[in-house]
Amino acid sequence: MAFTTPAAAAFSSSTPLTAMDLAAALFYLLLVLGEAVADAQMFAFQTEKYRRRAAKEEMVEYGAGFIQSGLWAWSRHPNYFCEVTMWWAFYLFSIPATGEMLNWTIWGAVFLTGLFLLPGASLDITEALSSSKYPEYRNYQMLACWCWMWLYCHVAQCVGFPLWAVMIPMQLRLPGE
Repeated sequence: MAFTTPAAAAFSSSTPLTAMDLAAALFYLLLVLGEAVADAQMFAFQTEKYRRRAAKEEMVEYGAGFIQSGLWAWSRHPNYFCEVTMWWAFYLFSIPATGEMLNWTIWGAVFLTGLFLLPGASLDITEALSSSKYPEYRNYQMLACWCWMWLYCHVAQCVGFPLWAVMIPMQLRLPGE
């Protein structure tokens, strides 16, 4: 229900569609595409990993057990990033409808974001499971950002900032600890 509150505000408004509505729609569709790509990459990786394991073939890049290529080279959870950001893109529809930058429909995006990002929520559980299941995952945590802000992390790395110096202020701790 929380996710749909911006739609309720938009449908109850007599405000015509605006450029912000168009931008929000395009942004939302881009995020849907990003999540679909991330999910397809994960599916292909897991399918090949289990095929190789069953055929007793060399595991090469599948040996670590988790995907580290494609969107997953940039973010440990590109699907979470897209999902959470979709809720905020959806919130954008309520701004022209209500005429207020901050309006009552923001609670939907805040609540749903909390389900993923608050300490002990879905992201932390996923990180803890992966850290305990895959010994090499701790190294991956230092190479790829956890969910959102991945672009910030990679820009910082490109200009010579060590990733741990960027990650600690963003997370205040490594997930799974």
